Amino acid sequence: MRARITRAVYPMLLRGCGAASVLGSMLFVAWGYIDKPNISANLRMVTYVLASTVPTLFLVGMVGIVVLCGGQFGVLGWTGTALACYGSGLAAIANVVRVAPLLYGYFLEQGWPPSLIEWLAVMDTGLILVGLAILRTRRLRVLGAIAFVIGATGWAYDLTDSAGVALQVAPRFVHVGFGLLFSLGWVVLGLVLWRRP
Repeated sequence: MRARITRAVYPMLLRGCGAASVLGSMLFVAWGYIDKPNISANLRMVTYVLASTVPTLFLVGMVGIVVLCGGQFGVLGWTGTALACYGSGLAAIANVVRVAPLLYGYFLEQGWPPSLIEWLAVMDTGLILVGLAILRTRRLRVLGAIAFVIGATGWAYDLTDSAGVALQVAPRFVHVGFGLLFSLGWVVLGLVLWRRP
């Protein structure tokens, strides 16, 4: 009985995680397109909703990776999973309850790096570690490569942001290009999760 339930739920869970990954990708692109300095109050509200919805959908996509791998990717993979879930979960919660300024101040008081609350960088670091861990297992190398590429292009997107610290001189089209590659990676991950059962 339990095996029958597992066989029925497993494909639905992976397909749901795949759909969330694709939807998160599309909403990430929409968020980047509409989030500009001088937008209307209505669009500002949409960006607030997207600021928590997109990381939540990415978190669900991450759950799909863990389910597909069966959690069998060692310490490196679990460390990456923890970072990716922390980054996306923090963004989802912090934007709903608006605690980001409080967290930032708390981290500074403790002497911790404020980058620990920059969700995209933390999530991308986690995805890179997960990708490396899965690549080492040989079982799902394609999935590992996808996770690694999502993390790497996410880092490049974050670093080429005009508000970012590292590469403030990067042209806008480079930043947009990395954002599109990052989103495309989530679409590919979603398709892999959808078709896997």
